[in-house]
Amino acid sequence: MADQAAVADIDETSALPTEPPAPPTHPVVEALVNQALAAQRQIENWSEARIDALLRALATVVADQAEALAVATVAETGMGNVRDKTLKNMVASTGIYQRLAGQKGYGEISFDKEKQVAEIASPVGVIVGLVPAIHPVATFIFKALIAIKGRNAIILSPSRRAHRVSQQVGMLIREALVAAEAPANLVQWLGDH
Repeated sequence: MADQAAVADIDETSALPTEPPAPPTHPVVEALVNQALAAQRQIENWSEARIDALLRALATVVADQAEALAVATVAETGMGNVRDKTLKNMVASTGIYQRLAGQKGYGEISFDKEKQVAEIASPVGVIVGLVPAIHPVATFIFKALIAIKGRNAIILSPSRRAHRVSQQVGMLIREALVAAEAPANLVQWLGDH
C-alpha cells in the first residue's frame, strides 16, 4: 500500500523528459553539415542533364587517375595490388557513371497505373558515408556519384589508414566540382579541415 501511495505522489509529466536531449555536436562536424546543406540546396533543382554532366566530370577525373590512385592506395594501406585497385577505381567511376547516366534521380521515377501509385525520388539533404581502407578511392567516388545523382550532398569519413589517398581523391573531386560550376562543398570529408 505504501508503494502505491509513493507512486501516486509522482507527477508523471515532470518525471519524463518531454524531448530527447540534443546530441552533442562538434564545431567541425556542425560546419561541415551546414556547408553541405547550403551546397545541396544549390543543386536540388538541377536538371538530369546537368547532374549527369557533373557526374561524368567527376567520374572522368577519377578514371583518368585510376592507376596513380591505385598505386597510392597500395603504398599507403599495404592492401591489395595495383592492377585490381585500378580496375576497381575504373568500375566505381566510369562504370557507375554509365549505369546512372540517363536514369531519373529526382521527381517521379515510375507510376503504377493499376494501383495508381507513383514512386517519387527526392533528396534527403546530407548523407554521411564511411570509406574503408581496403578500397578508399572506389568507395569515395562511388558514394559521391550516387549521392549527387539523388541531389544530395555527402560527407565522407575515410579510414585513417587511407588518409593521404582519400585527401588526394577528394581534392580531385573538389577541383572537378569547381570546374563544373558546382558547389565545392557538395562532397566533403573528415580530415580535410
